[in-house]
Amino acid sequence: MAFKPSARKPKRRQQEEAGLSLTSMMDMMTIILLFLIQQFNTEGNLATQSEDLTLPEALATSKANQALNIAITHDHILVDNRVVATVAEVQAAKGYDVPQLHAVLDNRATRLMKLNEKLFTGEVLIQGDKTTPYSVLTKVIYTAGASGYNKIRLLTVKKGE
Repeated sequence: MAFKPSARKPKRRQQEEAGLSLTSMMDMMTIILLFLIQQFNTEGNLATQSEDLTLPEALATSKANQALNIAITHDHILVDNRVVATVAEVQAAKGYDVPQLHAVLDNRATRLMKLNEKLFTGEVLIQGDKTTPYSVLTKVIYTAGASGYNKIRLLTVKKGE
């Protein structure tokens, strides 16, 4: 003799099949979220360009790392957006060392070394205007090297942008 199936089972199956599964929806949302995070560019700007600064163009494709920022504008030399010296003072100075810049860089290097030796990477980004005199640029590069910043990069704009 065959038993008649209970009336509860078909109703339960219909309810499970008709509704959306919360687990599969969460899986889909997690996959979409991971995809969007991978596509999102997290680099941002490493250095902000000064208003009175026009960077030279270059074909270089390597990207700059986070580092100390030195900007040479028409009138001033800035370290992390703080005025250190004027371009006129640097041009008038004899020798290659810029004493004001050297003092600021030395102070920063010793402070980072005291905190943690790994914090001081010795890397510096130099922004210079297209019209920056070569003598000023060489003096800034020499001073940075003399202060222990031996990884020197010149910041440029990618040609065609």
